[in-house]
Amino acid sequence: MLDFNLRDEKSTFKHQMDKLPDAYQENYKEHYHTSYELFLFIQGDADFIVQQGRYKLKPYDLVMVKPGEHHNIIINSEAAYERVVIRFDDSDLPPSLSKEMQKLGTRFNLKESKLAEEFQRMGYYTDVIPNELLLDALRSQLVIILSCLCSSINLQKKADSTNKELEHILEYIDENASKIMSVQDICVKVNKSQSSIQKLFYNQFRTSVMAYVRTKKCMNAYRLLSNGIPAKDVYERCGFETYSTFYRSYMKTYGLSPSSAQKKETATLD
Repeated sequence: MLDFNLRDEKSTFKHQMDKLPDAYQENYKEHYHTSYELFLFIQGDADFIVQQGRYKLKPYDLVMVKPGEHHNIIINSEAAYERVVIRFDDSDLPPSLSKEMQKLGTRFNLKESKLAEEFQRMGYYTDVIPNELLLDALRSQLVIILSCLCSSINLQKKADSTNKELEHILEYIDENASKIMSVQDICVKVNKSQSSIQKLFYNQFRTSVMAYVRTKKCMNAYRLLSNGIPAKDVYERCGFETYSTFYRSYMKTYGLSPSSAQKKETATLD
């Protein structure tokens, strides 16, 4: 039986059940992170949004969210909502596996697959392995799950709907985030009005266009900072006009100062 909730700075493994889910709960809102996420839906009545795709969840749907992808859960009723969430950094994985993962899509259905049993094993390990060893055991099990997933492309399922208008805009932003200073910069390139773009973003992500752009800039900054590039050089490369603007945006995105990314990386290397 699944029943676990463990985490450290780089990994999260949790099983969670909400018997009466609240559609407006903070945890269900749009968010993003620099790590990968595996989301195994066990039961409930919900849709999962990843970037421009919308997925009507079925029992034992597995959703893979890649670093930087905006996503959120849409609760459709008060049916009990149960899921397993795993967040991890692919730098902890064997390089060959990390490379294969880049070929994977977003949704898989495991209901008729033995891969679902590998998730159940996590609950078993929680019962029999001491706490001081458990995270390492779960990380090893994650490698098995990901290896099986990379060998099970036939389990992959398409999005139920895709917002093609939004897809085009997101591609432009992702490729040109450092150059975008206003919504008007996007309007000119994608030939759409500011109001129509804002509406697209609010309907999909419940956030503004420029909030999305700032997030992308900060995520790009995080990668540069983690590679040892000084913050005073990073802010200009990522498209911030002043260091103070960059600092405020980074703090809002991560809740930490830009220098913390470099300190964290140094600690990891030590």
